[in-house]
Amino acid sequence: MACDKIVVITLLVLLSSQVSICVGLLYPGAFETRAEEDVFIQRLLNQSTLFTNPKNMVNETVYVYLDMHQLLNVDEKAGIIDVKFIVYVYYILESLSWNATETPVFFVSVPQSRLWVPDVTLSEMTEIKSQSSDNLIVLQDGMVSFASIMYVKSACSFDVTYFPYDTQVCKFTLRQFSTNRDMFDLEPSHYSEGRMSLDSYQSSDQWDLTEAPVARKITVMIPGEPYPHAALEYSLKLRRMPEFFRKIILVPAVILLMVSILAFALPVESGEKVSLAITALLSQTVNMLALQEILPASSANFPIFGNFVLFSIIVTTVSVLATVLVIDIHMIGAEREVPDLMVKFLTCDSRSWLLGLKKVEDVPSASAIADETNRKISTMTLHDISEKGGAQRAKSPDGGDKESSESRLSLIERHLEETRREERTKMLWQKLALTIDRLFLIVYSAVVMFGCVYYFCRMAYQL
Repeated sequence: MACDKIVVITLLVLLSSQVSICVGLLYPGAFETRAEEDVFIQRLLNQSTLFTNPKNMVNETVYVYLDMHQLLNVDEKAGIIDVKFIVYVYYILESLSWNATETPVFFVSVPQSRLWVPDVTLSEMTEIKSQSSDNLIVLQDGMVSFASIMYVKSACSFDVTYFPYDTQVCKFTLRQFSTNRDMFDLEPSHYSEGRMSLDSYQSSDQWDLTEAPVARKITVMIPGEPYPHAALEYSLKLRRMPEFFRKIILVPAVILLMVSILAFALPVESGEKVSLAITALLSQTVNMLALQEILPASSANFPIFGNFVLFSIIVTTVSVLATVLVIDIHMIGAEREVPDLMVKFLTCDSRSWLLGLKKVEDVPSASAIADETNRKISTMTLHDISEKGGAQRAKSPDGGDKESSESRLSLIERHLEETRREERTKMLWQKLALTIDRLFLIVYSAVVMFGCVYYFCRMAYQL
């Protein structure tokens, strides 16, 4: 049986409503009247069983040729796939063959109601619409064939672990419905070469159909049944085209995570450290909501990219808390003394080359601060100095007793010492805040880089 016969069958089935016209065009003069054709068909049908399974079927086998035409829709969230198939079913009845030299007719059209049709149905479907001809095509060698255009909406289990670099496998099964292998067997057509035909497939702009193999299975519908049922399982292997999701979701998520690093680079005096960190956190939350609208709510196959967005939300939250801590330390001022352990850390040499910060000794010293304070004190009145000291008050120069020179000098020295201590303590707290901020910047950047490389390598290489 030649492969081009399937092509001819396809054309004939599609034109079966006008099959008499085709007969006249191919074989002019074969039948002079419609009545002669009816007599010929009736003579053929008298040789075969009409409404039951014919016993003279060659190999007792029904062959199926499935042609994938179009991928209409893939709804991952609902777990539904819509496809368009063209199903060709054929079998050979020797009793329906005729001698072409005696009757030079290539084929005849027979109504489905007058000849046995195998009960082959499609499972795993939630909705199906079928368009088929009311006639069967019978060729001169006894081949009986018919075709159906099927719009199938079927359930499919989606594994979105490696979204958007994932590959999905959706299966469709053609099986015997009310009959079993004792009546006839079911096999894929010899022309399918172990796969679904993709000759007329219209490519999709979201999914790449890489493979469509077919496997023959024997199933037992009822336990203990002596005659199992034959089934043909077709698998659609769909590879997602990731370009759209990579530019719309993946790249913005990485950019937002990188922007959150800048919260540690901003100085406290800018007043925007916490605002930047919170903005990055809210943006990552919006990214998670967008992902939720696309992917199914499955706990079994949570996407790696979802873990990446969750990782981004967690580390960005940590950056907000760390930023608040840094600002709080920076604003302590002279209210509390810096612990000695922290002072030793601020003055050690390793802090300078590890964090890239100046040593505390390199900043303006206490003597420089004192000189600046002395200049301020020289412009203050004795009354101002007495108020800041808080212990004694000097009387007005115009009246009463004045404090002795020693008392005034002692008061100025105490005020100068207090000013030095306050300035020094405030500076140490600010340096400690800057040190912690720089330490967070280094650790946070390393964690972000590692997270990006880890999750994207798992997605791209499916590790």
